[in-house]
Amino acid sequence: MIIRTNYGDFGSFKDLEIFMRLEGLQTVELLDIQYWGIDLSFTKGTYTYSQILEILNRS
Repeated sequence: MIIRTNYGDFGSFKDLEIFMRLEGLQTVELLDIQYWGIDLSFTKGTYTYSQILEILNRS
C-alpha cells in the first residue's frame, strides 16, 4: 500500500498515524492511495487525526 500525502508517502495508515502523532499534526492532505498498483476509491482531501484513527479502527 502506498498512501501519498502532502508530507510524503507512507506504507500504511498505522505509519501515517504514528507520523502525525510524533509530529503533533492535526490534519493531513491525502492525495492518492494505491494498493498493489490498484487505485483505491476514496475522497481526496484533508483528514484530521481523529479521522485517521477511525480508519485504523475499521481495519
